Amino acid sequence: MTEEKSFDTNYESLHFYWIGGLWGYAVMRICDNNDVIKIRLSKCKKKKGFPKTEKFKWKEIDVEHILDFSQVNHINFKNPEEFTACYKKVLKEFEDTNNP
Repeated sequence: MTEEKSFDTNYESLHFYWIGGLWGYAVMRICDNNDVIKIRLSKCKKKKGFPKTEKFKWKEIDVEHILDFSQVNHINFKNPEEFTACYKKVLKEFEDTNNP
């Protein structure tokens, strides 16, 4: 008999950046089932019940609204070094794209 693993996520904070239509980005502080704190960056699609926000401005949203959007894609960062490494690479790709 195999033991079923639980992948519960506890959401501690939620900030949303609306980019138009039903779409936006969210930055969340989460705690996984191993009590590890992570920062999640997610592309999201709003559902009915999600609070109104101003376009292209970050807004702190109560975590009770976590079920009012779908997290279409997301990435969790365990520490600032992981984020910085990714951020630098993304910036470099933009620079290379804008300087043919």
